Amino acid sequence: MYDNPQYSQPNPETYRRNFGLDLWKAGYSEAMDYAYQHEQPNIHLWNDMATGILDRMTYPTSSGVVGTMAWEEFPEGIDDVRYLTLLENLLNETAEANSSANEIRSWLNELDVQGDLDEVRREITERILTLRGQIAATLHDR
Repeated sequence: MYDNPQYSQPNPETYRRNFGLDLWKAGYSEAMDYAYQHEQPNIHLWNDMATGILDRMTYPTSSGVVGTMAWEEFPEGIDDVRYLTLLENLLNETAEANSSANEIRSWLNELDVQGDLDEVRREITERILTLRGQIAATLHDR
């Protein structure tokens, strides 16, 4: 997936959602956007008053970058997908007949990725802990 949206949108949640849960739900495996900062000749990147917000997620410094709010939310979307991937991997380790696993699979199929992202991550975490506990109990019983 490319350019959904291009950098420079003022709503940081857009990047977390679009490059995280939305990407996962749509079945994408990768995402890419234009450069995290685009320099234009004769325009000072720090002067948003003169140019508006251009294609940038960061501002340059002599020793690195200063991130925008969108820059900070982008990796949150990646982390959301990491949580989901862990949950899916744990589901693959459990027995098909496990009622909790079947319930979680149903929940994942109907997951509303437009909801509160922090709440969705909390719910994913709870399900991860449930499955880990069940896997540990199964291993202990062997």
